Amino acid sequence: KQRIISWFKGVKEITLPEGRGCLLIYSPLLIPGWFPFINSINKWLLNRRIKRLIKKFNLFNPILWFLLPTPEFLIGKLDEKLAVYSCIDEWSTYPGGGSKNLQMAEENLLKKSNIVFAASQPLLDKKRRFNHNTYYMPHGSDFYHFNNAGSTLDIPSDIAVIKRPVLGITGAVAVWMDWDLIRHIAEIHPDWSLVFLGEVSYNVDIGPVKNIRNVHFLGRKKYDELPAYYQAIDVFIIPFMLTDHIKYCNPTRLYEYLSNGKPVVSADFSSAREIPGNLIKIARTKEEWIKLIEQSLKEDRPELIGQRKQLACQNTWEHRVEQMSELIKKYR
Repeated sequence: KQRIISWFKGVKEITLPEGRGCLLIYSPLLIPGWFPFINSINKWLLNRRIKRLIKKFNLFNPILWFLLPTPEFLIGKLDEKLAVYSCIDEWSTYPGGGSKNLQMAEENLLKKSNIVFAASQPLLDKKRRFNHNTYYMPHGSDFYHFNNAGSTLDIPSDIAVIKRPVLGITGAVAVWMDWDLIRHIAEIHPDWSLVFLGEVSYNVDIGPVKNIRNVHFLGRKKYDELPAYYQAIDVFIIPFMLTDHIKYCNPTRLYEYLSNGKPVVSADFSSAREIPGNLIKIARTKEEWIKLIEQSLKEDRPELIGQRKQLACQNTWEHRVEQMSELIKKYR
């Protein structure tokens, strides 16, 4: 429904601040399904429409930037300068993502791209087999947005009434949440409040924790609202199950949390281990989770807060864009 609405609206133009041009967003309407004849029709429709948009907006010799493998067939058809694949996840670990069609599309994209950026070290190791021009490029953070959370912000009413200390979990409430662990933390420490800020995905069953009094689901929040909510959180936790998907992931929330200066306790996965041990705690057992959260609640030293913020400030999206730009210049 949303895609149909977006398609009817046509191209959306967003003017960027400080005279940096504009962003054009187009949501194509395609026929769902992987049947060969449907796939052929979709390729023809998308190729035709993109060419028209390039001509309309004078976007000749573009850089093609892919986040998903499915439109890889466009490479070589749009008179582009080069093609870039920003690989931010292992798509085969998503529900339904293990199809041969998707895997073949990604393999083709990896081979045909001039540059590949991999968001985690395990992704880098896996994708570099198909393209030697693959570079490690983890996510960054909007440091100044999340660093602004301070005493001047009014705490939103729905989290202000929740008993502290508050353990915060943000982002989509997805299937890789470890509900057994979350229930254990809530039951061992009924004096702690576990707060989820994010939309519960359609395929997630929150039944194991739904009726626990100190577990709260506050729903999805606007981006501009998050700093005020972060102000009310005492410790951020990342209670992921160690699935194949998490093995390859690099959550954007990592540097967002550090930008705020608050303590972080995380499950043991590759991207979390890259953060210095004094700035983020890694828990491997239920007992460690309890112990490390207890320690984190006592860690309010200014030097630790400053070190977390300093690391986040060195890993902003601005830094990432500059790193990407320098690499792209070599291939143009």
